[in-house]
Amino acid sequence: MIGAELTAKSAPDGYTLLLATQGILAVNPSLFKLRIDTLKDLAQVALVANLTSVMVVHPSLQVKTVKELIALAKRRPGELTYGTPGNGSASHLAMEIFNRAAQVNIRHIPYKGAAPAVVDLIGGTLQVMLIGVPVVMPHVTSGRLVALGVASAGPSPMAPGLPTIAESGGLPGFEIRNWLGLVAAAGTPREIVAKLNMEIGEILRLPEVKEQLLKNGFEPTGSTPEYFTTYLELELKYWAKVVKDAGITTD
Repeated sequence: MIGAELTAKSAPDGYTLLLATQGILAVNPSLFKLRIDTLKDLAQVALVANLTSVMVVHPSLQVKTVKELIALAKRRPGELTYGTPGNGSASHLAMEIFNRAAQVNIRHIPYKGAAPAVVDLIGGTLQVMLIGVPVVMPHVTSGRLVALGVASAGPSPMAPGLPTIAESGGLPGFEIRNWLGLVAAAGTPREIVAKLNMEIGEILRLPEVKEQLLKNGFEPTGSTPEYFTTYLELELKYWAKVVKDAGITTD
């Protein structure tokens, strides 16, 4: 939020840029009293990448699919717990969307960061997490966690062989969108925004950049500035509804 505010108040010359998650640009306006409007006070340069989330469980649950997890959660309402990096985090919002879609009550346990939540998940204190692929896939490979599905609309190269949560859970249309976008100060001349957009597009097409992004769980996308603006407008409305319907607060 501090970075977004500094970017918004910087000189509109294209030399101060912010690489931000959807949490900063699209979710925080519904959770906090911001001093800026992330749509109007920032110039949208380009969508950069998507981050795939994966649902993982502790092996002791003895479930292999999302559908089996849903059935277990319905048999044991309020008993299963999920961990997140904190109230209002992308993981928190994602799991609340899942709870509503699956009509289950898996309880939220917020942590101060992803690492301690993963430690407790591996230890069996928690049962479920829905978080970025890079955070947990090494533990899936080692057998300490079980992956049930990815939260993307289709199969992800980040987790080859894994079905989507929509497929594995019988939840048509279920998808969690996590993305990164590049923004500058509002009022940055259109020709500068266009130049930055062109350069970002070329960078994202470099094989070594694509390889590094994929290695860290990000799928390079790219977009026009106009598409990003329209997309952000839709995302602001979408996440505002999620926050309101789920009664999510940062307390």
